[in-house]
Order: sequence, then C-alpha cells, then structure tokens
Amino acid sequence: MKKLMPLLSLFLISFNIYASAIQGFGRVNMKGTIVETPCLIDTGSDDQSINLGVIPISYISQNGASQEKKFSIKLIDCQLVSSVNENIQWENFEVTFNGASKGNYYTVNGDARGVVLQIKDINDQTAVPGKSMDKIKISSGDMFLDYKIRLVADGSDVRAGDFHTIIIYKISYY
Repeated sequence: MKKLMPLLSLFLISFNIYASAIQGFGRVNMKGTIVETPCLIDTGSDDQSINLGVIPISYISQNGASQEKKFSIKLIDCQLVSSVNENIQWENFEVTFNGASKGNYYTVNGDARGVVLQIKDINDQTAVPGKSMDKIKISSGDMFLDYKIRLVADGSDVRAGDFHTIIIYKISYY
C-alpha cells in the first residue's frame, strides 16, 4: 500500500498538470454609463447603420432626391419624475443631429458627388445640422422617434460612386 500511494499521488498530480495545460482563456470587455435622464436610449438605437441601397443617377436627376428610408430612435423606461430629486419634473426634450454639413444638409464622403443627405421627422421638419428640432413631450414608458433620410441633389453634377457619412444625435431633456 505504501508503494501504491506515491504512484497514486504522482498520477493525480500529472492529471492536474495535464488538465491545466488545456485550459482556455478569454476576455470580456464591458462598458456603460450611469446617467440621470428621464429616458434611456435602447441599445439597438444608439449605433445604427442605414443602407440607402443602390440609387440610379437618373432617379436623382428626375426627382431631385432619392426615395426616403425610415429609421427610428427608441427611448425606453421614460420617467416623468427624477429618480434622484423628486422636485425635478421631466417634461420635454429636443433632438439635435450633428455631422459634416453644407447648409441645411449633411455631406457625404466617398466617390459619389453632387448629393447631400437630408433628415426629416414624421412631421416633415428638416433636421438642420447643429440645431435642435422642435421639442417633444416626454411620455412615460417607451417612445419611438421616427425619422426619414434621403439623398438630395446639391445642384452640381451627380456622379456615381459609393458614399458614407457619420451623423451623431444628441437628446437634451428639460
């Protein structure tokens, strides 16, 4: 039995060493922000990619713009009273879109030329770069902010090619 114990111990140690050799490793990156706002932006709405598709030059030349593409910003868990200070009553908010601009439009990058982007809300109010849109009354629960985006001819010759841009939005509560 005394001879068997060292052999059994050696076997168990070598098994643990073998098990350690095949362990995998990984990493989880996390991020977030703690905020005091009446609404949260849904994680599917904070970073969107909108594909306007393939647009013929002839369509823009004939109509002055492409067809509109709809997109939404979803606000969730909206509260009318501050969770930190009960004396603060949230009533309204404004949305401001920002990005590289030309007049009341957003410019695009890439090979395409002669077009700019236009954003409108469901009431056809144009989102002028850097300017707040009309105020919106906060409702408790979830809210959808619906918008339309399209390419608009800028008056110069339209040239075929890919295009892209980044437009950032900000929501100001009061």
